[in-house]
Amino acid sequence: MGMREMEIRITGYAVVEKQVTAVGNTAHVTVPRAWLGRRVKAILLDPIDGEE
Repeated sequence: MGMREMEIRITGYAVVEKQVTAVGNTAHVTVPRAWLGRRVKAILLDPIDGEE
C-alpha cells in the first residue's frame, strides 16, 4: 500500500523547508535552536521512489 498525496492544513508560527540528511541509521532535519523543546511537525513534500 503506497502513500497518496493529500492536502494538509496546519496553523503554526514559522515554516522552514530543508533537505533531510542522513544521521547514522536515521534521518535528520535541522531547525532553529530556539525551537528546542517545542512541538513540530514534519511533512513529506516529495514522493518516496517506488511508492507513487
